[in-house]
Amino acid sequence: MKPVARRWWLMPAAVVAAIIATFGITRMILQRNAGESQAVHARLTLSLPADAQLAAGNFLPSLAFSPDGESLAYVAQGSDNVRRLAVRRLDSDQVTIIPGTEGAEGPFFSPDGQWIGYWSKWRVWKVRTSGAGVPEAICSSLDFRGATWAGHTIIFAPSQLGPLVKVNDSGGQPVEFSKMLPGEYNHRFPHVLPDGDTILFSSWSLPFDPNRAKIAAVSLSTGKRTDIGTGSVDVLYSPAGYLLYVQAGRLLAVPFDLGKLKIIGEAQAILDHVVTQNNSGAAQFDVSSQGNLAWVPGGSVGNDVRVDKITRQGVATPIFKTDSVRRFPRISPDGRKLLVQAVSAEVAGIWLISADGKEQRHLTSSGLEPAWFPDSRRYVGVGAWAIFVDSVDGSSPRRELVPSNRGMIGPSSVSADGTVAYDAFTPKGGLDAWFVNGKGGTPKPFLTGPADEGGVQFSPDGRYVAYVSNKSGQFEVYVTSFPEKSATWQISTAGGSEVVWQRDGKEITFRSGPDLVAVPVTTEPTFHAGSPSVLFHIPYDGLLGGPDAPDYDVARDGSWFVVINNPDLNVPAANVQMALDWTKVLAAK
Repeated sequence: MKPVARRWWLMPAAVVAAIIATFGITRMILQRNAGESQAVHARLTLSLPADAQLAAGNFLPSLAFSPDGESLAYVAQGSDNVRRLAVRRLDSDQVTIIPGTEGAEGPFFSPDGQWIGYWSKWRVWKVRTSGAGVPEAICSSLDFRGATWAGHTIIFAPSQLGPLVKVNDSGGQPVEFSKMLPGEYNHRFPHVLPDGDTILFSSWSLPFDPNRAKIAAVSLSTGKRTDIGTGSVDVLYSPAGYLLYVQAGRLLAVPFDLGKLKIIGEAQAILDHVVTQNNSGAAQFDVSSQGNLAWVPGGSVGNDVRVDKITRQGVATPIFKTDSVRRFPRISPDGRKLLVQAVSAEVAGIWLISADGKEQRHLTSSGLEPAWFPDSRRYVGVGAWAIFVDSVDGSSPRRELVPSNRGMIGPSSVSADGTVAYDAFTPKGGLDAWFVNGKGGTPKPFLTGPADEGGVQFSPDGRYVAYVSNKSGQFEVYVTSFPEKSATWQISTAGGSEVVWQRDGKEITFRSGPDLVAVPVTTEPTFHAGSPSVLFHIPYDGLLGGPDAPDYDVARDGSWFVVINNPDLNVPAANVQMALDWTKVLAAK
């Protein structure tokens, strides 16, 4: 049966009138369909205030309709470059910034519309839509790739690798929700369907390609999974009877049988230009339960990437530019080359780059999160869920160091004697640190317990390690003796992540919000830390991701740094487009 298009006047009349009066109609299209009387389709422009524009370059969807379709929540990027939740009723031109939501990402509503969920500071939170009260923490989440709210259950993606998890909306410990199939690396961007039980999501396998992700659904009550087809990483259901998703910047609609969870037709393009994040696949659009569509016009973001050399005074010089996402730059101990992880499908894996950027070589397409051995010839990485050791010059074959384990995240550093530190998820989704001899052997736990702890960085003499932990309630940087934890020192006091121990041993650097902070240290005769000082602001890229994985590195003497600079991530949007009854757009094609 042909899906029935929703009428734009199904939105409450007072709201429609107020929208038209407040925002004005950018374009009115009169259409006459066979067998129908003349109908009006309105396309509107919602202008946003200069100090609360939408964070268009976000790794996550930045806007969400309320369940009644009368409000729009979005991530507002202020003039101070801090992101906060904002709510705009569609019958008003006023924007309400919700206090206490600094760093907010990925908004999603509760079924009754009274709460907005979001991610910030490595936790999932909820806050009242009215802005009353203070945000309430639901649970820890070291990373985040979307969430949805079904009944009293929040389903979310806690990582860039692994399945979806679920947690009670009053708080608690998340438990695994979706089951990974062989070859799958991640489930992300869940969305609850109208029955309140079926969760739509996407899955992907290496190499990551947001335009070729699989679409699937799983029942909250039975756990039964249904594979639907191929579409994109971020897929929404429209009550008009379609799945909506973006491929290569074009918003597509494909007819969908909700009862059978089955695609029943061919995809058709609705819009040609919708902002899409090249790194995560997130697209900046949403569709309301009344069938109205909101989107941010534009194209793919995240492709304009620089790997920069930056001085202690914050003066940056490009080492090289690229049109694909790069992560986790690592300077070799001899300072002559870099290892950099690439994300985009065509170039995915680990690359070897000369320090001046003139020479680049693809080492492997099946590797992530590299770390150097002291000899500057070998490195350790993670691929196919296993920690491996490989050489950059082909002098020795690649070998598996730690067998395949879906709880594994990746290596963090290698000591002077070849001990490899790596991070691993606990069965309950927490973070622990382990180490293993670089020549092989049995892995041993090092930092375990109820807190999330990891990102181990060895001191050059191997007697101490720096790491991050949220045992205080937020992530801070600590140092402890190694291998016996006989003494521990807290280094940061106002939040700290992405710690690096300088190779000459004289300084520890870490990230605190947008600041790169340096702390002078000594290890003789015992460990001592001096006073921290802010060196410069570091680009936004890296805030969304594990606190244990630095997205920068430091030269041996601390005189310069290498950072990933992705200006697209800071691009604000001054307006949001809306179509009342989007199916009229499709009918006009």
